[in-house]
Amino acid sequence: MISKRAVAAALLLAAACGKSKEERLFDQLAQICTQLAVEGTSFGQAQNALSGGLQDGPFCSGSLTPAGSNDFCGEVSAENPVCQVFYFWLSGDPDACDNGCCVCEIRVLQANLDGQGDDAPVCAARFLRGQPC
Repeated sequence: MISKRAVAAALLLAAACGKSKEERLFDQLAQICTQLAVEGTSFGQAQNALSGGLQDGPFCSGSLTPAGSNDFCGEVSAENPVCQVFYFWLSGDPDACDNGCCVCEIRVLQANLDGQGDDAPVCAARFLRGQPC
């Protein structure tokens, strides 16, 4: 049986160690990602902010579900299609990114992307951990 003293010592040691450097970096990346829609960032600014990731997209659709609390795109429909762009990062630290992959998804209204290009405002952003790459 493990003593209470041993458990307390292990908890203190774990608390003292805290998060790994890589986990802290991915936490910062998650914060940057989720702020992109809140701050009214343009598509070009988002691309620059996420330039360290592998980009995939844009993929435009008229039938996406909302991206969560940072989704200001409005109702997605055939008349209001939205484009998704994904930025992938790989990690060897399972605490930083479960299954080795983290993703920042940004969304832009297709009409804005077609008409404004890099100046189109990001209307949704979310950070996902443990995604397949």
